[in-house]
Amino acid sequence: MQTNHVDKLIYHLDNVLAPIWTSVILYLEEAPTVRRLKDAVYKLVEYTVPLNMIWNKKLLRWEKRENWNIAEIQNSIIITDYPVNLKDVYCTVDLSNELAFRVIFSTHKTNRGYGLAIQLHHVRGDGRSLLMLLNNLLSYAGGVQGREISDNRTSDFGLFKKTIKRLTAKNLRNFFNPKYDFFASRGVALPTSGDGSHGKPCVDTIKLNLNKISHLSGIDLFYSSVAIGISELLGVHFDLPIRLRIPVDLRREFSLQGAIGNFDTAIALEISSGQLIELRKNAEQNINIFTKEIRKILNNKHHLTNFIESIILTSLLSSSYLKKTLKKDFFSKRRNNTMVATFLGKVDRNSRQFPFKINDVIVTVPTLGANGYIFNGHLYINITSYDGIWNHELRNKFLLAIERWINLNFGLKTYRLSMEEDKNEKLPSC
Repeated sequence: MQTNHVDKLIYHLDNVLAPIWTSVILYLEEAPTVRRLKDAVYKLVEYTVPLNMIWNKKLLRWEKRENWNIAEIQNSIIITDYPVNLKDVYCTVDLSNELAFRVIFSTHKTNRGYGLAIQLHHVRGDGRSLLMLLNNLLSYAGGVQGREISDNRTSDFGLFKKTIKRLTAKNLRNFFNPKYDFFASRGVALPTSGDGSHGKPCVDTIKLNLNKISHLSGIDLFYSSVAIGISELLGVHFDLPIRLRIPVDLRREFSLQGAIGNFDTAIALEISSGQLIELRKNAEQNINIFTKEIRKILNNKHHLTNFIESIILTSLLSSSYLKKTLKKDFFSKRRNNTMVATFLGKVDRNSRQFPFKINDVIVTVPTLGANGYIFNGHLYINITSYDGIWNHELRNKFLLAIERWINLNFGLKTYRLSMEEDKNEKLPSC
């Protein structure tokens, strides 16, 4: 599977690849030399076959590109003396002849360290792909050989056949249940602010120490916190359910753990006002209410039926048919306001092998959504959006609700992280 199917569907409908970059920002205690960093990028591109691909606009697929020259690779490396701030980075790339990967390094040390950002275009790879690239980039920078990254060549049709074999007649009935169909237009619409245009991507982060609540899991706390934040925007009582779209990594399902690409399908998690009332009444007892529901959905293989549906939409139906029958519904107010919630787990599993001391990390995908991860024993909860959809006031209201709920129920202090160390310093547009 070479392309995220939601991205591919939007391309069918709008004839443009959404400019979404999955990003990791590391804050390093000591700065690597620019020469050392560039050499590591050259090795990463040379030894990572999936990066040596270009987008065929006519066939809507990735094709191999041989022999990137030094100048072309250097175009994907940005060295600046400004603090790294992804809000102000706007690079329009032509993926038919440019790398879908880039590195931004700041020689300016802030109070958190030197900023090093690694980005992968979302249409080329998912969050786990970027973490694999990051691990290898840091390995090459430390003079160590990176891990082998496989180049998956399985076609959509091949994955379709593998998926069908995993489904029973009972599972196939999932197709007729809109509650679990992440393409379905249902549920309550989230409030928005601004003029509705995208604008610049925004990231707001809460950080808290998990070591002080060892009896609770990070994933339970993440999904419950997101639900609390949404309920603050909607009020406690609402007639229709809240819908979260939760990506599901299929690598283990298809034995592709070492592959780069888009191996996500998605499930829809519906949250009722009754569940939120119970969560507010007794947080300790109901903290796992949403992860239990997620496991139930996965056990019933709704993620696989959603995957088959996405393949059918993007691979078997024509663009003209999709535009005629699907566009209005797909971009409806409800559908546009389905929040994406992604939990990445521990992002520092291999940090002991890294040649640099990492003080802090931010992982983000600029969509209307939330992502959570664990680094150095701390849980990070990111709220991501665009300033034309959720302004600062709305995002702050969301996060304040989470902070108060965590403090009230678990006695934990939370910390806000800003990507702007100094609002007067701007990273120039590229």
